[in-house]
Amino acid sequence: MSANDIIARRVSGRLWALMVLILGVVPARFDAAAFDCSKAISPTEKRICADPLLVKVYEEMVTLYQNIIQNGKDVQGLKADQHAWLIERDHCEDDYCLHQEYQDRLVLLRATARPAQWAGHWWRVDASGANPSELVITHPTPNSFSFDLNADAGVHHRPAPQSGELTGKAIRDSSTTAHYKGTVQSDTEHCSLAFRRTLNRLIIEQDGSGTDCGAGDIVSYDGTYVTAAADPNPAPDLLLLGVVDTSAQDNAFRKLLGKDYDIMVATDNVPDQPDNLDGNGATVVGMHSDLDTCNGKWVLMYDAKGHQWAAVWDSLSNRKGIVELRYYTNVISDKQILPKTISAEECPGETVRVRMMP
Repeated sequence: MSANDIIARRVSGRLWALMVLILGVVPARFDAAAFDCSKAISPTEKRICADPLLVKVYEEMVTLYQNIIQNGKDVQGLKADQHAWLIERDHCEDDYCLHQEYQDRLVLLRATARPAQWAGHWWRVDASGANPSELVITHPTPNSFSFDLNADAGVHHRPAPQSGELTGKAIRDSSTTAHYKGTVQSDTEHCSLAFRRTLNRLIIEQDGSGTDCGAGDIVSYDGTYVTAAADPNPAPDLLLLGVVDTSAQDNAFRKLLGKDYDIMVATDNVPDQPDNLDGNGATVVGMHSDLDTCNGKWVLMYDAKGHQWAAVWDSLSNRKGIVELRYYTNVISDKQILPKTISAEECPGETVRVRMMP
């Protein structure tokens, strides 16, 4: 272990980041962003090496980062940025957090470096898909630009999803910074936004609540944005949604459910934790619609031994009032028996037809 490695382990994250900015110190270990799994020491390194999917995204990140360093203009800035991210990554305490950190990082590293301009279509980096936001900047001048912000919050979580839109004119303070202040005596009077372009991204900092900025109270426009023709964030999966704990569980459900897996992760419903009525110690996660219908509802059950049970409720086309419950399990003895936890789910006013999947 090098002297820099020892220092990095002993100095707090905030102080170390300050040293990077002031002294330009970036240890080779963090510069290359690489480590040998046979020499994994930290909890983060061990978690990555124990998860094949994390190893895969880690390797992709290393390749992207090294290509950027070789071809980038602001190499020191890029190194400091990568080092600061590694410190933030090491705050993760579970696989769910690590997957989100890596997916967000991949979006940032894939983003094309932009020339000195503001105009374009920007997207907030958000691998979870729970808080998407779009920013469109038009009519740039040396002094200002127009913008239109659209954001959602809580797409996959309680409370029910909220949205907001904010349109205005930002005043440029420099070539890379600008600010917006809401109109006096309007519903945005107490809303302020700070815009800052750095490296290949744009960072927005919001001062004021969601309601101050013409949105729902849990909506925020804060975040890191990158420019792209279409949303660059990955399609959500059960791991990124926090439904399962590991990539192995996610992959197992993907294999078990087939096309119904895609239906599950695309359902913008409200998650809950139904009671386990089967007494088998399995974790239970469900999604139910806010509407008076079972269409789109689903329930998953899984335990530490790899046993899985799942149900998807889907309204049949051209059959009003009839819902098909498709039931899946990898437990042979339960193939023709609905668990009590699933059969207890009700669909008032609808006829449920059960289909046992192979």
